[in-house]
Amino acid sequence: MADELNRRDFLVRAAAVAGATAGAALMQACMPVAAPEEDAAGPPMAEPVKLTLWQGSWLWDEYFPTIGPNMEAAGIMPKVEIDNPPIGWDELYEKYWLAGEAGVFPDLIWAAPDMMVRSLNNDAWLPIPKEAISYDWINESFIKQSIDQLLVDGSYYLICWEMATMALQVNRTILQEVGFDSEPASFEEFLEMAKASVSKDGDKVLRSGFGIHGVKDIYRDILQSMGGEHLTDLFATEIPFNNELGWEAWELLADFERAHDVLHFKFGKGLGWTGQTYSQGFSAFGWTSAAINSELEANVQDVETGTISARHCMPVIGPDGYRLGIAPNWGMVVTSATAEEKRDAAWQVYKYGLSKENLLDYISYTNTPPTHVEIAAMGADAFAGDRAPQYAVELADAVCCGKVFALPPDIPLWDSVHETIYEKIVFDGMSAQDAMASEMSTLEKALQLS
Repeated sequence: MADELNRRDFLVRAAAVAGATAGAALMQACMPVAAPEEDAAGPPMAEPVKLTLWQGSWLWDEYFPTIGPNMEAAGIMPKVEIDNPPIGWDELYEKYWLAGEAGVFPDLIWAAPDMMVRSLNNDAWLPIPKEAISYDWINESFIKQSIDQLLVDGSYYLICWEMATMALQVNRTILQEVGFDSEPASFEEFLEMAKASVSKDGDKVLRSGFGIHGVKDIYRDILQSMGGEHLTDLFATEIPFNNELGWEAWELLADFERAHDVLHFKFGKGLGWTGQTYSQGFSAFGWTSAAINSELEANVQDVETGTISARHCMPVIGPDGYRLGIAPNWGMVVTSATAEEKRDAAWQVYKYGLSKENLLDYISYTNTPPTHVEIAAMGADAFAGDRAPQYAVELADAVCCGKVFALPPDIPLWDSVHETIYEKIVFDGMSAQDAMASEMSTLEKALQLS
């Protein structure tokens, strides 16, 4: 824009100021007065552009403060200072939406795709300018599954730095305790091992065979492995699984608890913020991410032999075989509140964030599956620490056989209504069709946040 102080204008103006200063010094030297003192300080340094970034304080607290210094070390201009105020993880979404209503966004937001629908409806995000970052470069540099659902009316607003993945995880220590030295090779073996791992004291569950991160995640992946569709469109307005296949997937999931007695959902709900019995060490199997799995010391990899002790990509769930559920996860957004004179600097930060150099640092810091094509091709070398082989397998699964899923604007409501449907089927004895029908208005409401 005409008023925008871009890098070229900045250099031209800086040169003009330097020239005027030199002329004045020359005139002063010709006057019959004392000789001017030498300017030992040299030309004035440009003030850094100050930008504010919001992110939920947790995994990235020590990472984001490195961006500005790393850009300066790489010679990227203009120099930037990024203010990263502490915001609690649970506060990020609430603060973000309240800020939007008040029109007081920061310059940069660390955002997830589920924020996109409401943000675009309220003109909160700026599209990535093609003159700043080539869309051909984006399409060539990032895994297809990570960007497909993020192109809106021909524009990208968000390019994610990592992917979220959910899959079957195995606690080999528990399996060995109950007499199994290998992982299951079929759905039937999975059920056999899970049932053998259950431990009870009367009606009290001491250990379950199968723990889940959330009902929504395992239901989605069962449904997709059966050839059905859960939610793949960020801008969906209709529920695509209120049909025969969707009901069948609910029944298969419910049977883990109802017929096979391995899931123990209510037992799991009392164990931490995810209700995840597996991550707490109380289940032989879990349906979760490698990040959760890495918390279990029992699943540390044998790095010397490259043995993968806990990741599983195999036909375990659903008659059509297993398909990994993946989604683009977190990335940076430039907001519409960014002042015109700061936007060049903001896009420089954005572009640096997508660079291979930065994303290598980020992936080794977070150990999350990368979206950058060249980093993904590195396999285990892209990750840090002794669990690198495990993360590399998860990454390979995501690239080769992942099926993309989407999350709606209202994730808490979306998660809770799936749990309600499950409880109605398992504990209230309702049919899957009736349970779905009773909660359709709530499911649709989760899609309609604007």
